Amino acid sequence: MFEALKKFMNVKEKIHYFEAAEPKLTKTGFMVVGKHNLYLVMMKGGLFGCTEAEVVEYKDIKEVDFDFI
Repeated sequence: MFEALKKFMNVKEKIHYFEAAEPKLTKTGFMVVGKHNLYLVMMKGGLFGCTEAEVVEYKDIKEVDFDFI
């Protein structure tokens, strides 16, 4: 799972927050708040399961919507 994160995140970048996703509500994976970017890592199912990562730069975030259940 961390292999996908290693492809995008600098080894020396500080991690400010790490949160695992609730599998009942969303895909299984985790979110990492780094110093420079937000990293979303999702697990894909199947026989040969793999992971994929998405990088969101802070400058690209225009609006945040919080939903409380």
